[in-house]
Amino acid sequence: NPCCDAATCKLTRGAQCPEGLCCDQCK
Repeated sequence: NPCCDAATCKLTRGAQCPEGLCCDQCK
């Protein structure tokens, strides 16, 4: 997900998601 930092499973700085959890698919 482009608004999630995969390394930390956190939102990237300034990211906003239109719906759902940004990192729900984060590995």
